[in-house]
Formats: sequence, C-alpha cells, structure tokens
Amino acid sequence: AQYYLKETIQATGCTFFDSINVIINPSPVANAGSGQTICSGNSFLLGSAAVKGYSYHWTSKPAGFFLTSAQVSLNPDSTTTYYLKVTLDSDGCPSFDSVQVKVNPYPVPDPGKPESVCIGSYIALGGKAQPGIQYQWLTKPVGFKSPLAFIIDSPKVNTVYYETLTNISSGCTATDSVLITVNPLPKPVITGNTKICGDSAQNYSVTANPGSVYQWNAKTGNITSGQGSNAVSVVLSYGIDTIAVSETSKYGCNGNSVFLVAAHPNPDAHFNIFNDNPVYHFKATDSSEQYYAWSLGDGTTGS
Repeated sequence: AQYYLKETIQATGCTFFDSINVIINPSPVANAGSGQTICSGNSFLLGSAAVKGYSYHWTSKPAGFFLTSAQVSLNPDSTTTYYLKVTLDSDGCPSFDSVQVKVNPYPVPDPGKPESVCIGSYIALGGKAQPGIQYQWLTKPVGFKSPLAFIIDSPKVNTVYYETLTNISSGCTATDSVLITVNPLPKPVITGNTKICGDSAQNYSVTANPGSVYQWNAKTGNITSGQGSNAVSVVLSYGIDTIAVSETSKYGCNGNSVFLVAAHPNPDAHFNIFNDNPVYHFKATDSSEQYYAWSLGDGTTGS
C-alpha cells in the first residue's frame, strides 16, 4: 500500500510532500494438528507437510520436547501441550498454534507368578477386581476362558494363562501372562513274589526314578532294609499281607501302589514208623497238607 504525507508550515504557507510504499506480507499458517487422546506409549503424528521457505519450532509443556521439523512423531508418557511456531524465512513473520494430547495410562494386569504343580491340583490366579476395568482370561493350549478378576483352574498339561485388562472409559488394553507347569504323578508298580513259603526275607521293588523318595509299609510284616529307596527286604507274617509304597517325585508329586502277598509256613515233613512185622508203615506227622511225596532209601517212591 502507498502512504502519502503532506506537511504545511503555517507561518509561510509552504507545503512539502512525501510518500512511502508499505508491503504487507501474509503470515504463515501454523497448524499443530487436532487434539488427541491416546494410551500411554502409543505413537502419533502432529503438524503437516513442510512448506518451502518456512521454519518450524516445536516446544512442549511440560518442557523437554524440542524439534525443528514440520511434522513430528510423538509418544508422551503423560498429558502434554505442544506449541508450534512457524516463521516465514523471507521476512521473519511468525505464526503460532498449540494442541493438547491427553495420555491415559494402561491398566496393569497381574496374573501371578509361574508355578509348578502336580496334575489334579488347583491353581488360583489374578486378584481383586478394580473398578472400571474389564477382565478376560484365555489359555494356550485353548480351553479355558473367564471374565473374572480372580480364577481357579486345574490344568492337565503345561499351560500359559493370559490376562487382558481393558479400561472401560479409555479403551486402553494391556495383557500379561504366566506359565503353569504341570507335572505327572508317579505310578509305582511293585514287583516280587505274591506267594511265599517260610519266614525268610523277601525282596520287593519299584522302578527307580531320579530324585524320587520312597516310603514303604508292610501291614503285619517287618521291613528289614531299604526303606527310602526303590527296593526293600521284608519279613512277612503268615497269612495275607499287604505291602504298600508311596513315591514322591522330585517335583513333590505323590503316587501309591499296593501289593498283596500270601505267606505260608513250610510244611512239617516229619513222619512216624510203625513196625507191623514183616511190614513197616510210614505216616506223616502233619496230615493237613494237600500233597505228599515219599522217597525211601531202597529206591521206593510214593505219593
């Protein structure tokens, strides 16, 4: 625009003229972007494409952010206001804009600590429900799910439990997981004689597993050696007796086995001789046995 100045001296009536041309440059347009609400840790863009001949200067409140690019990628930890100053390089004309980014925290899942359990045991995971939080439990392998904050389950195999928490108002979601290791129960199988004669010690055993501890018991008999190991010697009482073993594995899991044994006394093989001249008669003193076999010195046999 052209501006003119007319100056007149009143005492003399003399007049002077001057003019000036004023060029008005347009201010640049600063565009920081639209306000946003995000979950903590998420990235987003502010600003717009760079324009040639413009300079950019970003700052923030709280302080700590400074960049000189037209467009910036951000991931603030807390709610922050970003200030953009755009300057036209040719004349230094500035323009300003600002935008606030609200940051919502993620919920914090706490599924619990890893556990090692025996198959058939129950586990408890999670905790007290928090207001405004939605819960979702899933597993791998699949098969279990629950919308509760606190769960109880009895896994059959090694299982990873995933707990997902969602803040209902902000939509922010977080997931954590815990591994539950499931150990098998020992299955001891007792081997040894099921029918014995006499009162001599008998040996019974189960397969030895590394790290296992064994506890043996004879209902009426007496364990003479081997207690705590996988093999024992037992002196049994006559009649039907029960031998039992409890195996505790290195994982603390327990398994049991029971074995029935019939113990009989040795028969009394004494006999009496009756002289019925010229014939001799032989008769066993114990007539309760089922079978008798005779063998005389002259080669005579009988039963």
